[in-house]
Amino acid sequence: MVFLICMGFMYCFYFRQDPIQVYQMYSAEYMRYGGLLYSTTASGAVSRWMVLSVFTTLFGILGFLSLKSYTVMEHEETRGDVIIQKKMDMASKGLSVFVHGMKNQLLSNRVIQERIREELEKSDPDKEKLLEYSRMLETINQNMIIRMEELYRSIKSNYMTLVPTETSEVVRKVLDRFHEKYPDAAVETVIEARTLILADAVHLSEALYNLAINGYESILESGKQEKHLSIKAHHERLYVTFEIQDNGRGMSRQVQKKIFDPFYTSKNTNNNWGLGLYYVRQIIKYHFGMLKLESTEGEGTTFFVAIPKCKNQDE
Repeated sequence: MVFLICMGFMYCFYFRQDPIQVYQMYSAEYMRYGGLLYSTTASGAVSRWMVLSVFTTLFGILGFLSLKSYTVMEHEETRGDVIIQKKMDMASKGLSVFVHGMKNQLLSNRVIQERIREELEKSDPDKEKLLEYSRMLETINQNMIIRMEELYRSIKSNYMTLVPTETSEVVRKVLDRFHEKYPDAAVETVIEARTLILADAVHLSEALYNLAINGYESILESGKQEKHLSIKAHHERLYVTFEIQDNGRGMSRQVQKKIFDPFYTSKNTNNNWGLGLYYVRQIIKYHFGMLKLESTEGEGTTFFVAIPKCKNQDE
């Protein structure tokens, strides 16, 4: 505050002077011959001007040191809150993934349960089909337990663990999850090279799985006879880019602007609960990655997910 007061006094001394005079005062030639005389006319006395200059400089330094001290103190006091907030944010993302995974498993169970009911309503139920449906339910329930354990461990840790992970391993997890819901759906898969990326395999595969599910269900909603869904992994210098492409109904520019909003969905929530592209993008951000979208209404959509590479030992 004293520094600001001193600056105010400085202004009061010089605000009536001509700008050229002020400029000349600080030139070497003018200071040699007439600078002190100028100071005398501006402040009334050279000693007064010198004292004010010293006070301004001194309290300017003390003021900035005080601001630094206050900033450090504020940082120390709020650091714990920031860490807790980050953990809460991460737990929130993990909980969203957890809930979404469980809902999708329950939806799969409901589909199989409806098939069992339809078969039992027939006059002569096919026991082989019923046994097949029973085995499918058993497999889904086992996978649900495994998924619950994985996601629970991830939420409990409050952070994503980014470790060197094989690109092919991430794609395999995505396909396994995808075929649990759509076992007969064909997915074109192209992996250019065996590459290590820094990733949390559970969360990243969940994000890519949702993009694949959204793409395939977009194809189903479009009613097209020829269904094309592909998952490709492109090898680049610093990143591995996952490309998820479908030939579904695509999106208009208006929809593209809203799909990353929290809780936005264009689906019937009675039949499908999507994770939401907002959470998908958050997971990719936690991987220090990037998400890009290209879509043409009536033709299809392509998502590009770039994840930083982890160099192999032989590179």
